[in-house]
Amino acid sequence: MRKIRVYCLFILLVGYISPIIVSAEEINEYKLDESAEQHIENSSEKFSTYDNEAEEVMPQKESTLDTSRSVPEVSNEIKEEKSGKVIVASGMFGTSKWQIDNSGALHIGSGDFINTRNSSPWFPYRNQINKIVFDGPVKASNNSSNLFSNLDRVVEFENLGEFDTSNVTLMRDMFSNTSSLVSLDLSHFDTSRVIDMGFMFSYASSLTNLNLSSFNTSNVVYMRSMFFGTQNIDHLDLSNFDTGHVEDMSGMFMRSGVKNFDISRFDTSNATDMSGMFSGLDLDGLDLSHFDTSQVTNMSAMFGWSQITNLNVSSFETAQVKNMDEMFTGTQIDSVDLSSFYINNVKNMNNMFSGSQINSIDISNFDTSKVVYMYEMFARMSELKHINLGENFQFKDGVTLPSPSNILPYYGKWQRDHEGIVYTSEELANQYDGLTMKGNYYWAEKRPKLEVRDSTIYTGDEWNPRNNFISAADEEGNTLSFDPAMTTDTVNTEFPGTYEVTYTNNSVSKTIIVTVKKNLETIEAEDTIIYVNDRWEAKDSFLSATNRDGESIEFNANMTADTVNTTIPGTYPVTYKNGRSSKTIEVIVKENKESIYAKDSLIYVGDNWEGYDSFVSATDKDGNELSYNDSMLSGEVDTKVPGIYNVDYTNGEATIKITVTVKDNLASIQANDSTIHVGDNWHAEDNFKGATDKAGNQLSIKDITVTGKVDTSKAGKYEITYAYDQVSLTIFVFVEENNDQSSIDKNNFGDKMDNNLKNENSTKKNTNHVLPKTGEQVHMLSIVFGLFISMLSVIMLKIRKKVL
Repeated sequence: MRKIRVYCLFILLVGYISPIIVSAEEINEYKLDESAEQHIENSSEKFSTYDNEAEEVMPQKESTLDTSRSVPEVSNEIKEEKSGKVIVASGMFGTSKWQIDNSGALHIGSGDFINTRNSSPWFPYRNQINKIVFDGPVKASNNSSNLFSNLDRVVEFENLGEFDTSNVTLMRDMFSNTSSLVSLDLSHFDTSRVIDMGFMFSYASSLTNLNLSSFNTSNVVYMRSMFFGTQNIDHLDLSNFDTGHVEDMSGMFMRSGVKNFDISRFDTSNATDMSGMFSGLDLDGLDLSHFDTSQVTNMSAMFGWSQITNLNVSSFETAQVKNMDEMFTGTQIDSVDLSSFYINNVKNMNNMFSGSQINSIDISNFDTSKVVYMYEMFARMSELKHINLGENFQFKDGVTLPSPSNILPYYGKWQRDHEGIVYTSEELANQYDGLTMKGNYYWAEKRPKLEVRDSTIYTGDEWNPRNNFISAADEEGNTLSFDPAMTTDTVNTEFPGTYEVTYTNNSVSKTIIVTVKKNLETIEAEDTIIYVNDRWEAKDSFLSATNRDGESIEFNANMTADTVNTTIPGTYPVTYKNGRSSKTIEVIVKENKESIYAKDSLIYVGDNWEGYDSFVSATDKDGNELSYNDSMLSGEVDTKVPGIYNVDYTNGEATIKITVTVKDNLASIQANDSTIHVGDNWHAEDNFKGATDKAGNQLSIKDITVTGKVDTSKAGKYEITYAYDQVSLTIFVFVEENNDQSSIDKNNFGDKMDNNLKNENSTKKNTNHVLPKTGEQVHMLSIVFGLFISMLSVIMLKIRKKVL
C-alpha cells in the first residue's frame, strides 16, 4: 500500500514538473534565438554606421588630396641639410617663395608673383646673385617692371620656360642693366597683353644672343630705349614685331651694336616720338622708305652720332614734327636728301647737322618761318661742299654755313651754281633773301674746270657727246656751256664694245669711256583665266622681266596700260612692255558658278555636331561639285550649352548663314529595385516607372533597351539596365527563397539594403517573442497525463478503502 502511494505521488510530481521543464527549455531556446538576433542587429548597426561614416569620410579624403597638391614648404635648415648650401636670403613674392644660396643662385619656387612696383624683392641682394633658377611654374603679375633689372652679375637663367607672362602688361626695365648676361632666350614669352616694353633690355651690354622670335607686340604702345646700350648685339630678328600701336620709339636702338636687322615690316603709323631712335648706330645702310612718320612730333637726335653710309628718308612725312634738334648731329652720312621734308611746324633746329660728315644736302623745301631755335645748325660741318637752299629758308639765331676751304682750287667762298657772285659764309647768311637767291651753292673754285663722266649704253640707243658732259668753267669760275667742239670722237651704238671719248676745255682735257652693251631686255607674261568679279591686276599675269643687263626686275605698273573688265565675261588682250621688248597675252573672264548651301539644324545638349552635318552642297567657279572641308566653316557651336548659334559657310565669294539650335536634353529613365521570390514571374516593365526622350516626350517600355536577365528559379541579386539613347539606369532585382528571408550583405548594397535588413530583423523580433506551437502541444499532453494519473490514484484509494 505504501509503495502504491509513493508511486502515485511520483506520477503526480512528474506530471507537474514536465511542463515546467519543457517551458524552460523553450524559454532557453527563445533566449538563444533572441541573443543571435540581437547580434545580427548589432552587426547590422555596425555595418550601417560604417557605411554612413564612409560616406562622410570620402569627401574629407578628397579634400585632403586636393590640399596635398600644395607641397608644404621646407624650412631653410632642411634645405641646407639636403643640398649642403647655405641660404643667404629668402622671402615670399606673392605666393612664390624665393631664396638665394651661397653659390649665387636665386631659386624661385612655384606660385603667382605680385606687382613689382618698380623694384623686385631680391634687388637688395643683386651683388650676390649670378644665376636665376625657376624651380616650378611661376605666373608673372600684371606689372613686372624692373623684375630682373640691375642684376648686373647674373650670367644665366635656368628653366625660364616655367615663367608664364600671359598676364603681363608692363615689362618696362625687365632686364635692364643685366650687364653680365650674354644670352637670353625669350622664345616662350607670351607678350600678347604687354603695353610697355620701354628700356626692357637697356644696358644689357654683354648680350650677344637675344631670341625674341615669339614676341607678340600687337598691343605694345611704348618701346622707348628698348635696346638702348646693347652694344654687343650685332643682329636682331624683329621680323615678327607688330608695331601698329607703338607711339613711343624714342631711343629704341640708341647705342646698340646691331649691324643687321630687318625693320621693313615696322608699322609706324601711330608713332609720335622717334627721338634718338637710331642714334649711335653703325650701319652700312638704312632704308626707311616704308616708314610712316605722319604722326611723329619729335625727331630730335634721331640719327645723331650714327655711322650710316647710305640713309634713305625720302618718304618721311614731317608735317607734325616740332623738334628736329641734333637730328643728324655727328653723323657719318655722306649726303642726305631732305627735299621732301615739310617743316612748317618745326620750332627747334638747334645743332641739326652740327659736326656731321655730310658733304651734300638738299633742304630746298625747308620753310623755317616758325623755327625759333636754330643755334649752330650747320656748325663744324667741315665736309659740306654743297647745299640746296629754297625760297622759304631763313638764316636765324646767328646761324651761318660753315666756311669753305681756302686750299686751292678753293678760296673760302660760296657760289651759286658754280657761276656769278661769290660769298663768304657770313655774307651769304646776311644777304640771303630766299626768293632771288634760292639754288644750289658750292665751294667756289679758281681754275678752269671740266667735268665729264663715263657711261654705259646699249645697242640701239642714241648717243650724244652732250650726254657725258657735266660742266666746265674758265679760270675765273665763269661757267661754260657744252660746245660740240670739245670732242670729235664718236660711238657706234650698233655694236657692243668700249669706246674712248676725249673732251677738251682750253688747257684741261679729260677722257671718258662709253661702253656699249648688248641689250638683254625681256618680258614674259601668260594667258590667264579668271571669273566674273574676281580681282585681277596686271602683275597677276606677269611672269618675269630682265633689264638691259639681263638682270631680273620686278613688275611695275608702267609695263602696261591695258585693263580688264572683270564684271563682263570675255577675252581681253593685254600688252606688256619693257623697253624695246613686249609681250601680248589674253585674259579670259568666265562666268562665276561658285555656290554653297547649308541647312539649319536642331540638336540637343551632349549631341555631337560637325560642320558637315549641316552642309548640303557646293560648287566651284566652273560649277563642279565640291566636297565639304573645314575651311568652309566659320563660327562655333557649344553643344554643352543650350542656345541658338549662327554659323557661316563660305566657298570663295559665295556664303550662307545658318543657325544651329542646341536644346536642353530632357531624356530620362525612372525604374526601381524590387524583391521577388523563387518561382515568381518577373518582367522588365515591372520595375519600369517611366521615361522621356530628348524633347521631353513620354516613352513606353517598348522604346527602352533592357539588358540583363532575372532567373526566378534561383535566389540571388540580378542587375538590370534600362537604356535609351545616351541615358541609362541600372537597378537590382533580388530573388529570395520562399521560406527563408535572404540575408543581405550590408557592405555591398548601402543604406537601402541596411534598411531592408533592419525591417527583416524587426519582423523576426516581433515573431520570436511568441513561444513555439510545438512546445504548447507537449505541455498540454503532460498536464492531461498527470490529471489522468491523479484521478486513477484517487479511484484506486477509494476502492481500497471499500475492500478494507
